[in-house]
Amino acid sequence: DVSGGSSHLANGDAAQWPNGGGSPGSVYTEEILSGGEKGRTTLTFDNKEKLSDYPTYFSNPNQLNTTLTGLFIKNNASVSLHPENISYGAKSALDILEFEAPHGCIFRIGKDAVLIVKATSETKTMYEVSTKQNVLSKNQYQRVTSAIYYLDGEVQIGAKFLVSEGGSFVGPPNIAFKEAELILRGTLSTSQLVLQDYTKATFYATASTSGLPPNQHAFTVLRVSDGAILTLPTGIKIVSDRIVIGGQEGSSSATVITHGVISVVTNLEASVLKTGIIRGDGNGYFNDGPGGASSSGGGGSHGGRGGLANDILGGPETYGDPKAPITMGSGGWTPNSFKDNGGGGAFSLLSKGVTKLYGLISMNGNLKFNHGTSPSNNCMLNNQCGGGAGGSVWIQTQLFEGDGIISTNGGQPGEDITGGKFGSGGGGGGRISVNCTHKTFTGVLQAYG
Repeated sequence: DVSGGSSHLANGDAAQWPNGGGSPGSVYTEEILSGGEKGRTTLTFDNKEKLSDYPTYFSNPNQLNTTLTGLFIKNNASVSLHPENISYGAKSALDILEFEAPHGCIFRIGKDAVLIVKATSETKTMYEVSTKQNVLSKNQYQRVTSAIYYLDGEVQIGAKFLVSEGGSFVGPPNIAFKEAELILRGTLSTSQLVLQDYTKATFYATASTSGLPPNQHAFTVLRVSDGAILTLPTGIKIVSDRIVIGGQEGSSSATVITHGVISVVTNLEASVLKTGIIRGDGNGYFNDGPGGASSSGGGGSHGGRGGLANDILGGPETYGDPKAPITMGSGGWTPNSFKDNGGGGAFSLLSKGVTKLYGLISMNGNLKFNHGTSPSNNCMLNNQCGGGAGGSVWIQTQLFEGDGIISTNGGQPGEDITGGKFGSGGGGGGRISVNCTHKTFTGVLQAYG
């Protein structure tokens, strides 16, 4: 038993453990085969169900590569893979065959650390991880080296899993996060990424697939299902053979939350099934943008003009390309630069095969806010909040099928439920464009103001 001391957070006794619970130590096992060769090697961090307020920093000083048969994080353990005493610009790699990090545990890949999980199966996928080392010489130069790993199999992760900026997770071809949390600031390399069973995943703009520029990701399959939520940053580009969001009617809804401008390319299939949602409501321009309202109570403009009570023509002029819309909706007017009623985001999909839309793609301007009704509501009494404009959805595909909804509606204006009258304006509608070779789609396309 090398678990840490139990946390005061577990039992409310701050006096007994004033600085929080300790983190677990490690248990290393090594088998020596009959011929003297090294056999199975494992490293285990087990916190015996106790709560730890601090991570255990795991490092192998002065070593660039460490190989183990298995790494096991158990029973609420919190572990950080942390390089130590390596040359500037280099990366330290931990190469393992078996990896366990179940729900309740926390695992972090720190800066300049690489975790390679090979797993086992009959198929193999190659990933290349580049490292660099600054060499001080007469003619100062930089040497770039690469390590190539051939990976196979699948790994399932239930822990809170963090990849720091500068860190890398090189996984097997199939990675499934179940009841987990993924925070990705570094690089992630896998063929099929599955987010399911209420997993929450957040990609940051610094994240990418290994070998690609920041904010660019490549998969064979990306699937979000069964209550999972994936949050994407503005400017991201995702390329995949198949992307599937949601499931059949009766399953828990799965949501992709977008910020700003999002670009997705699929080679075979893009599916938003019955319980699938892609939502960028209010995540475009906030109280600014090309059509941002400059007058008190004005609604934001985009494909349509925002409402403005004292001007028969409404708010600012419209903007954006109706055939190829990639612009965000502008925000409605708010006092003190509050970000309550932004315009809708922009979502573009290029599918070289089929697009199936049975769920919802929504890039609406933010909906109405009640004046002065809640401490969390920034549209306070005697202020007039205009609605944000709808954003953009642009779909290019061969076959377009389904009965779902695409919505880029303008947000409703603020409403004073305390009895006063406000002259706030609603947001203008956004833009939708669908370019397809063959269409059986019978759903709804709406860009209302």
